[in-house]
Amino acid sequence: SVASKWPLVMDRPIKPTLTGVVALLLEMNPRLDAPAVKSILQRSARADSFTGAVPNPTWGYGKVDAYQALILAAPAPLISSIGISGTNVQINFTTTKGMNYRLDSTPSLSAVNWTTITNNIQGTGEILQAADHFVKGPAQNFYRVVMYP
Repeated sequence: SVASKWPLVMDRPIKPTLTGVVALLLEMNPRLDAPAVKSILQRSARADSFTGAVPNPTWGYGKVDAYQALILAAPAPLISSIGISGTNVQINFTTTKGMNYRLDSTPSLSAVNWTTITNNIQGTGEILQAADHFVKGPAQNFYRVVMYP
């Protein structure tokens, strides 16, 4: 058990705080399992002059950073459908409430540069729609939805 490996750590006041952060992570993304939560907490932990180099026996992976953990826990946007209406391409995608999104396109998957079509789309927790209004002719574009805090 964690308590038998790190008895001092489990007796510190971080225990209820960490429990609250885990609850927020699971509220943000109910599909997370225990290994995913552990990984998110480890990757989002902060190091500073008090923690020194981490991981270490005293601070583990560092200080809990709830905000960064929530960003890592947010489910990636999923494009649920793409449709064409005249010269517009309509892209429907899933969102997380409180996150922001942008729609990018590129004519080739081997292209390094993506063009931003729409920016600052506010996540609602529902499926949202964005449109590419600049489609000319039968050219094929590839689309991605990028999430950011």
